[in-house]
Amino acid sequence: MTVLTRWEPFREFSTLQDRMNRLFRESYNDAGRDESLSTSSFAPAVDVYEDEHKVTLKIEVPGIEEKDIDVRVENSTLTVTGQRKIEAMIEYVAEHPEIRDIIISGGDPLSLSLNFLEKILAGLRAIPHVEIIRFGSRVPVFLPQRIDDELCSLLEKYHPIWINTHFNHPNEITPESARACDRLLRAGIPVNNQAVLLRGVNDCPYTMRDLVQGLMKIRVRPYYLYLCDQVMGAEHFRTSIGEGIEIIEFLRGHTSGLAVPQFVLDAPGGGGKVPLMPNYVLGNYGDSIVYRNFEGVIGRYDDVPSAHHQCDRCVDREHIKERGVAKLLNRTADRFEPKAVRDTPRGVNVKKRRTVSS
Repeated sequence: MTVLTRWEPFREFSTLQDRMNRLFRESYNDAGRDESLSTSSFAPAVDVYEDEHKVTLKIEVPGIEEKDIDVRVENSTLTVTGQRKIEAMIEYVAEHPEIRDIIISGGDPLSLSLNFLEKILAGLRAIPHVEIIRFGSRVPVFLPQRIDDELCSLLEKYHPIWINTHFNHPNEITPESARACDRLLRAGIPVNNQAVLLRGVNDCPYTMRDLVQGLMKIRVRPYYLYLCDQVMGAEHFRTSIGEGIEIIEFLRGHTSGLAVPQFVLDAPGGGGKVPLMPNYVLGNYGDSIVYRNFEGVIGRYDDVPSAHHQCDRCVDREHIKERGVAKLLNRTADRFEPKAVRDTPRGVNVKKRRTVSS
């Protein structure tokens, strides 16, 4: 039996109930079913109970235990993710030996049950070419009590495990969150921080300096500072790129280098992370560069001539498959044309510049 609640009144309860039954039946076959059992023995039942301020959905599936299936309701949409879907993902990773680093994100994966979480970790660790497993989780910040000894004991069984968490303001560094990070670290799990630059929250250089220095005190390394994505409904949190670069200026040279995150934008359409930083190289003149430091001092640095690498791998560079600019540097191509990606993220309307005809 799985019980879900939504804290606002629904309308047309009979329609909702029929819809939930239909959606559950359609998505259920990909969810938690044991292939050895007959599908005819399953008759998922969805009941909707009205209360003054909430609606309770009770979903009962004969033969399926709650720990084997994860069901969520959001905006009247039923989503079922079960063991079969997870197995399909793990099978995909096993069939692609080029995958060496796995990021488990969400949602928030550390909110899963320990049983479900262990099935994912055990499946991935059984794949020889999976070297690193990373979690993206805000649980250490908003629910630090979840980081208990039982969870840490589970995670440390599947090392190397890394966790990237998301402190966005120094006020989020509480005694409870500090203890949660300490438990993870004592379990041998490095903890990095990925903050998002948010207007009115942490777009002040001094607030960001307090944040990164506070993170260093609890042994969490500032890793990324993200430019806020083009997400519909969150436009009021977006800052300019220049504001982020200004913050990096206030950090570099003014605090430990370990405390300076990499400021990046996540390029739309799956274009990857693009580093954004102040310009420290003012000119490159072959045998020297002209630079400036954080104090504004301008100087010249004499360079040495480039030399061909003589290690075994570099000697054979022309036969190593690379992508992007690395392909040009290996001299396996004189030019390349990147594949097209979406111009804009889904759900974001971007005003295009008007073309004026002469």
